[in-house]
Amino acid sequence: MPTSTLDDDERRRFDVEMGNSFGMPLEPPASEIRERIHARGHTGIHVDEHRRVSNHPWDHNNQDHDSHREEELPNLNERDDDSLSLSRRGLFDDLASDQDHQSQHSLPAVQNQSSKFVLDEDLPDSEIANVDIALKKADYGEPGTSEYRKNMAMATYALAEKFGVASHRVSSNLEEGDHSSKQYIQQTIVGILDRVKEGHQRAKMVDWMDICVLPKLTGNLRSLNPADWWDESETNLWTDWDRCTLTQVKAWQYSINKRFSAQDRTASTWLYLFVYNSSTHALRTEVSKKYDRVQKTQRGGVCYLYLTLCEMFQMSREVKDAMYTFLRLFRTKGIGRYTGENVLKASGEVLGICKRLEAANALLDDHLYDVLCGLSICTSARFRDTFKFLKQSEDASGRIQLPGIPHDATVMETIEAVLRKAEDLYDKLCTAGLWNKTKGGGADLNALVSLVHSCWNCGSEEHRVGDCPKARNEDTIAKNRQAFNDAKRSAGRGGGGRNQNGPQLGGRGRGNGGRGNRNGRGN
Repeated sequence: MPTSTLDDDERRRFDVEMGNSFGMPLEPPASEIRERIHARGHTGIHVDEHRRVSNHPWDHNNQDHDSHREEELPNLNERDDDSLSLSRRGLFDDLASDQDHQSQHSLPAVQNQSSKFVLDEDLPDSEIANVDIALKKADYGEPGTSEYRKNMAMATYALAEKFGVASHRVSSNLEEGDHSSKQYIQQTIVGILDRVKEGHQRAKMVDWMDICVLPKLTGNLRSLNPADWWDESETNLWTDWDRCTLTQVKAWQYSINKRFSAQDRTASTWLYLFVYNSSTHALRTEVSKKYDRVQKTQRGGVCYLYLTLCEMFQMSREVKDAMYTFLRLFRTKGIGRYTGENVLKASGEVLGICKRLEAANALLDDHLYDVLCGLSICTSARFRDTFKFLKQSEDASGRIQLPGIPHDATVMETIEAVLRKAEDLYDKLCTAGLWNKTKGGGADLNALVSLVHSCWNCGSEEHRVGDCPKARNEDTIAKNRQAFNDAKRSAGRGGGGRNQNGPQLGGRGRGNGGRGNRNGRGN
């Protein structure tokens, strides 16, 4: 073998030693390399030592830098073929560098599962019950400190969408949160409930619920100790404010101010600031008219919250009648009147209406039937048939019995169970791509329903074209009439009689097939 060249094995060993994976001619003469490798027996080779004894200029430039390095590469005989392969790809030095770095900054040992169980005994349930609380009363801080001010700012910042009032109570321009007069009553209720739910969540997170849960005022009212006035019942002001009375709320606020802890009194002050910050100017004005008449010893966050909730939604006879009308409309039009037949939106509105009626003791057994009828009016055969079957499952007493619901369940509990089932089935059908896939297409039916329930002149859903207060636009009316006829032909569904806008919804009326009423459905 010529002395001026290296065989393949010697070349690989040299590449490993020198880190030369780029094929560049950086090595000393072959005879010198072979002599050093054989002299050492291929073991214990120091990269830096080879660099120091090399006559190549590259080694001289790095001699000072390498003089203090003492790391030793693994034994060449212990390297496998993968290591040699990595060296040729220029990866070996990178991996070695990473290993050196990890050895200097070793990572903490990974915890096994058993090491996470650090307690010898279970925590009491009382400590676990408050997992929703992000800021406990004990951590509010001392008044006047920076910690206290920071916590107060965090707890009382306003909701993104503010509490508001109906437009007829607003003397100036509507502010975001105030309810437009053109909104359906059910949309107003759902908007209120969404904001109340957000406020309720804030109250739980910052530990206000102790003062927001009221007992009944049925104790010894002649006692000078407010603790004797109350029983052990609980009414959540955030969810059931319309079950409380103003006298009850003022007495509870008085008890908080006189006998509760300093932390609870702080919670009452912060609750007041939160509700005030989260209200529109119009709502603040209306609430202040009543709040200012309350005695100072009975003022506080609980009282202000109650007056705000009552002002946002007042259960008058007109409001109750409007909610009854909504449920009747849902019974006859169903979820087909919602864009895309959105069951989630329909369920939210129906639930909001029923909860308010139930709180006012105005929810009737017939309203469960209304809900089931409405859910059975849609284009999905599977969804429709499910609730048609449930609608027919009446027992001997005339009450509808549903699987998994106790016989003594209230109407509200049964409606909630039905709506949960509707939402679950809707989710499954949408996930499977089976929603609105019937003949004619759900989109055409939704367009048809939308045109039936809107004015062809201005687009409002509060009246029909014959009652429109705006100037007639014949071009718009003609365009909507043509769109209605096109959607009717595409949907391929029969309707009932003649609707208020003029054209018929279909060939034959629903029900007994008689003459259609002014809502477009047969008698």
